[in-house]
Amino acid sequence: MGGPGHLNLIEMEFGVPILSLLSNFSLSMLNSLSASIALVDTQGTIIAVNQTWRYFADQNNATTNVSEGVNYLQTCLNSRGHDAEMGRRFGERLQAVLQGEIDEFSLEYPCHAPWERRWFMAKVSSFLDGETRYAVVTHENISERVQAEQLLIETTSEQARREERQRLSRELHDGISQTLFSIMTIAQTIPRLLDTNSTKAREQLENMVQLSTGALSEMRMLLLELRPDTIEKTALAKLISQLLISATSLQGITADFSHSGVTPNLPPDVHFAIYRITQEAINNVIKHSQASQLKVRLDCEAGRLLLLVEDNGVGFDMNTRTNGIGYSSMHERAAGIQAQLAIDSAPGNGTRVHVEWVPPTGTLV
Repeated sequence: MGGPGHLNLIEMEFGVPILSLLSNFSLSMLNSLSASIALVDTQGTIIAVNQTWRYFADQNNATTNVSEGVNYLQTCLNSRGHDAEMGRRFGERLQAVLQGEIDEFSLEYPCHAPWERRWFMAKVSSFLDGETRYAVVTHENISERVQAEQLLIETTSEQARREERQRLSRELHDGISQTLFSIMTIAQTIPRLLDTNSTKAREQLENMVQLSTGALSEMRMLLLELRPDTIEKTALAKLISQLLISATSLQGITADFSHSGVTPNLPPDVHFAIYRITQEAINNVIKHSQASQLKVRLDCEAGRLLLLVEDNGVGFDMNTRTNGIGYSSMHERAAGIQAQLAIDSAPGNGTRVHVEWVPPTGTLV
């Protein structure tokens, strides 16, 4: 029995060998493909290539390394230069295919040239001819796809940055700037009150202190927003305390925060998600609840983290409002860290947001 491509020679009705027609057809088909294709034997030696493979080798001055008769396996295993690690990894997996340990594999890799940036998808699959194993190696240029994906990521990231800047701008305008204007207005009235109504003047001074405290807290939170890495490094309990001071100091809402257990070293994504969920829940209370009391509880014990944000506000109908006012984003953030989030509310009965996160190991560290 022969090697690769061996076919029983069957004569056609008019005496023309089928093998000759099939061989010519297969060769033409392989040469018409955009992928670079090579056939290697059990030892990893290249025994056939298509025109695309040969053209790529010529264009990149690699003919002596990847042409027929060259041991492609050893060329990969002995890779040198800046792509050496990727080349050796490819060689190891090619060797596993040729030894029958795996049937196939694929690998995306960069292969940049001085004149362009390029990425390829390599695929290797094996087949048997009798008891002899061979492998088909293909390299497909996927540069357009990768560059399109990178452009999409960059565009999405830029849009996210733009939206974040707009959000911070709104908070500066709606929060701190208005607070500072209030402080300035009160400061202008106090000198006149000192001569006519000292009691009222003291009340206004106390009001100024409260407004200033709130403005300072808001500014601290905005500075945190500008540096997400600082959020990750700040204890969750401290972040929640600052959120409450910032959100409630100007609203006439009584806020209460309780914390039990030792806050663990949460994974960064969990830490950030819990912070954002708390922030969204508190913002909803301030903007929509008309509440006079707000309670936040953070419990870190019994192998789980529990967060509760509740108010005594007007509440809402669960059948009509759960997809609005930020609740969708809270659900998405909770799902992203595999946490359980429940929202309970009713008209005239306030709102409760409950989050439970259990680490995969079942233990808070």
